[in-house]
Amino acid sequence: MKSQTLEFKVCDSSIGYHARKVTLGPESDLVKAFLESGLEGKGYSFASERMAIFIEPKIDSGFPDIVLAEYKPGFFDKWRDARNEIKSDQLKMLSFLHSVGGANIRKIRESMRISAAIAENSIELLADADLIDRDKVSRCWMARPLTETFGISRLVAVEAKVCNNEDVLEQASRNRWFASESWALSPVSPRKEFLCRARKAGIGMVAATDRRSFRQYVKPHKFDLPSSYVSWQFNEWIGRKLSRG
Repeated sequence: MKSQTLEFKVCDSSIGYHARKVTLGPESDLVKAFLESGLEGKGYSFASERMAIFIEPKIDSGFPDIVLAEYKPGFFDKWRDARNEIKSDQLKMLSFLHSVGGANIRKIRESMRISAAIAENSIELLADADLIDRDKVSRCWMARPLTETFGISRLVAVEAKVCNNEDVLEQASRNRWFASESWALSPVSPRKEFLCRARKAGIGMVAATDRRSFRQYVKPHKFDLPSSYVSWQFNEWIGRKLSRG
């Protein structure tokens, strides 16, 4: 099977994708080196036959330096055009329905604190996209199985910093709300004290050992996907890009 890597480096309004313009400097050099030679290093591997690479994507919590998504071969082959109309409001509702197992429109409105018009519009869009169904007995709206709707098997967030400091751990910790793994990336071997803090926070640690090799120092905690509506957002960007060829 031929490998296929999707790159999301610049804004693409046709799929609703926005990213921050990369600022040249030591951190961008570190990111570049990591993407060129660090996806497979000592003690770890991020490489896969189907992978999407996002550089500083815009999400509600900021701009993570790198997000790597491993997606299932063939999953997006039957992409429905109606999914191209899905936005954050609908993804939030979809994520909510997955978390509660199903709800009627009253519970949806009360729990999400949204108007009847917004709720009805989101339900219509999600139903058209075949992402939700209505139970005939309870009349509740239920999310369709993840095996049919969510194609990402691994979502890795990487924060790069030229210095081992609290900022990188704080940013990497924030990324856990959407990623299955969150990592910190350093150009130098980290100090023992920093590694202890990373391990306690559940953050993985990768550092350069020279210009062309990287080593894992700490394994991250792993979380189930999708963990939030932002996990879905990466899924939708991949599907839209693939559907456009």
